[in-house]
Formats: sequence, C-alpha cells, structure tokens
Amino acid sequence: LGLVGCSMVGLGMAESMEQMFAARLLTGAGAAFMMSGATMAVSDMSTPLNRARMLSPIMTALSAGTVLGPAIGGGLMASVGLPQTLYVVGGLFFLNAAVSRAFIPETL
Repeated sequence: LGLVGCSMVGLGMAESMEQMFAARLLTGAGAAFMMSGATMAVSDMSTPLNRARMLSPIMTALSAGTVLGPAIGGGLMASVGLPQTLYVVGGLFFLNAAVSRAFIPETL
C-alpha cells in the first residue's frame, strides 16, 4: 500500500514522461503486491470450508474500485486538478497502509 501511495505522489510531482512512466511502473508493481498479499493473508486466516466466503469481499472491492475509481477520480480531478487528486489518492493509500498495519494480524 505504501508503494502505491509513493507512486501516486510521484505521479503528481512528475515533470516528464519518463518520471510518469516510472511512477506508473511502481503503481503496477504495488497493486500486484497488494492484491497477492491480501489474497494470501485471507487464505491463511480462512479454512478450506469458508475460503470462498472470505475471499469474495476482496474480489468485490477490486471490481468496485475498477468501476468507481475512474468516475470518482475524474470528478475530483475536474474540481481540484490532477496533481492534487493524485496527492489525495496517495494520502488515502498511506492511511490505508497505517490502518492495515495496526489492525490486520500477521499471518505465516
């Protein structure tokens, strides 16, 4: 989550296409780490009997974010501008990382 937060702030601060490309590369890597980590953690905390029920909210949230994210981000961008929108998104990812670290137990 922190990697995606950093990449969003980096996108907001980017002054060239190369910097934007590097920030988007970090966003993709962070999103891949985030989803695989979340899936593994939930799989570790569930039993084979309730695994599907435990994983379905994660998949639903991913789908909802894919649908709603561009609409919400586009509206925010139209009202405050692109860099500010990316700073807000980055801040929300940092907040999510802190809350997750505080409340989600470590799994092995």
